[in-house]
Amino acid sequence: MRFLILLAIFWLPLAAQNVKVGFDPFRPEIGPFPNDLLTVPDRFAPTGLRVNLPLPDCAARPAACAEIRAINELDGFNPQGRMSVKFSGPVNTDTLRHGLYFLWLDPLIERPYSIGLRGHISLVNQVVYDPATNTAYAHADEALEQSRRYAIIVTDAVTDTGGNAVVAGDGFELCLRREVGGEYCEAMSEAAELASLNLNGARVVGGSVFTTLAASAPLETMRRGLESAPVNFVRGPVVNAATILGVTLRRQTRADGTLDDEALPIPPGFLAASQIGRIAFGTFSSPAGPMLPAFVNIPFHALLPAAPPPAGGYPVILVGHGIGDNRFGIPTLVAANYASRGYAVVAFNAVGHGYGPQSAVRIMTPAGPQDIPAPGRGVDLNNDGIISANEGCILLAPGAPIGARECLRGTAVDWMMFVRHLRAGIDLDGDGQVDLNGERLWFLGQSLGAHYGSLLMAVEPGIQAGVLNVGGASVVEAARLSPILRPFLQAYLGLSQPPLLNNFPDFDEQYTGRWRPVTILDKPGAAMIQQTIDRLLWIEAPAAPVNFAPHFWVAPLRDVPAKRVLFQIARGDRWIPNPVSSALVRAAFSWESTSVYRHDLARLAQPILPADPHAFLAFQLNPISAPIGAAAFEQALRFLQSGTTLVPDVNPLVRPLFGADLFETPALLPEDPGYLP
Repeated sequence: MRFLILLAIFWLPLAAQNVKVGFDPFRPEIGPFPNDLLTVPDRFAPTGLRVNLPLPDCAARPAACAEIRAINELDGFNPQGRMSVKFSGPVNTDTLRHGLYFLWLDPLIERPYSIGLRGHISLVNQVVYDPATNTAYAHADEALEQSRRYAIIVTDAVTDTGGNAVVAGDGFELCLRREVGGEYCEAMSEAAELASLNLNGARVVGGSVFTTLAASAPLETMRRGLESAPVNFVRGPVVNAATILGVTLRRQTRADGTLDDEALPIPPGFLAASQIGRIAFGTFSSPAGPMLPAFVNIPFHALLPAAPPPAGGYPVILVGHGIGDNRFGIPTLVAANYASRGYAVVAFNAVGHGYGPQSAVRIMTPAGPQDIPAPGRGVDLNNDGIISANEGCILLAPGAPIGARECLRGTAVDWMMFVRHLRAGIDLDGDGQVDLNGERLWFLGQSLGAHYGSLLMAVEPGIQAGVLNVGGASVVEAARLSPILRPFLQAYLGLSQPPLLNNFPDFDEQYTGRWRPVTILDKPGAAMIQQTIDRLLWIEAPAAPVNFAPHFWVAPLRDVPAKRVLFQIARGDRWIPNPVSSALVRAAFSWESTSVYRHDLARLAQPILPADPHAFLAFQLNPISAPIGAAAFEQALRFLQSGTTLVPDVNPLVRPLFGADLFETPALLPEDPGYLP
């Protein structure tokens, strides 16, 4: 016994010198973070919790205060958020990957399927270390599941700069022994015991337990409510495509009602030559917002094939347009490709798109112009008198850090309500016959359309399959990496108080991609910028496509069948960078259903092609690039028709012209942007 006492005394000074893992769950800056002690019970929330982060000095940091207030309305933590672990001193950053883990615990909401078993351990990636605070940050290297409990596990595989293992912080051992902390420490202790089964002898010296928010629950509730909602279809004009000489969009671009005319780039006879027979206009009723009981009328139009409809009506492709586009853009091209195959195409404006409510469409015919009301859904958010192409979709200002969340959710709700109208039967021309078959529905979304389309595909049971063209895991993450969308974040960070730009007029938060070496933060303000972007991602999480993708086919939601989804990515996309698209595919477990368009190879053969391939689906408007767009459309249709998850091979359509196969299903998803000069 005396020997043991002397041995303990001998080791005590050495142990005291070891770096400790911080443990103060009520202080996010110490953590580990996230943890459920930063929540409060809420019996009305899907998870039973509500986030309760402490507010900063709102007078000194009003933007951060607004962000945290928005977060405190959520029912859990961001499934794709990052952990933070603070140490009492410097650590060897090379050991962080081997000592930090996410441990899967139990789901909080009973669902028919799950994407991971209790006890599964997720490795970390995108590791960052801030030497100013001795804090490590890391993401899980796989998509975590919504409305589920997880644990952060820190082991003594992490060492200090002298090679000594880090040790538990004050209070953590008491927590593991369940001597403090009540139910929280009981859960932490059980998690540590469970993790120890898979840690190869490493010892748990830090951690936390946290719950991810229920991303899809509000939309699931809304969909169930829509099942009994009133159907209110109002018939509009029907135009014979053979008589159309041209189409002009009369866009309300100013709050004072000023209209600017924009002619669609379609030559006379184009629609009829594409075997589009008629264009039918109408409106349908939809909730004014994803959580509001009031209904509004939303204008739509359907492009119908020239051939007569089969029994039950035409099969329908629902088309979601991209940011800044509208229902007369990419949907017209879709119809030009698919009308000859017998498919009707239906489209309406996404939330905040189509310019102002006084917008119209002017159709030129031999008998003269025909003006048809086409009210847009744009609003003058910034009160500058101008209504831009997408104003009303993205709300990102220091006092309103919502981003595109409500735009995506609201548009998904509109599509769910439109599906209800289709299933009830729509007679577009008043002949007493249903024109659109509500039992044969497919979705094709481009860019932003692929983002809200991801929500729709996961939640709406009435759609059989879909194509997500140049979509991504998150709008905020796309803006972080995209040279085109980045100004949204630049403006936000620049207007924040204090301003967060550290490389005016840009910023450098020292972003690190997957499987890159640990990034050591050494630029002023980088840690705070990362923290701000993390909060914006968290606010977006209830509508982030990455949180819905696991429910396409691996873990379908209740009453929703598994969906076949084709992902079309463009190599070097400057709007939705490849790492963001790849993250969506990984979350959906859909490598075999992914097609990467190799724009780098196409430009080797045709250097005149644009540097940015984001709009490759619309390349048909240029004679040189037209075969690429035609092949992409052909691939999408073959996939929808196939009944399988395999990517159709359309390279024979482009190989003779470009001398290369431009569409491939990659063995490895692209993790770098790959921008072309």
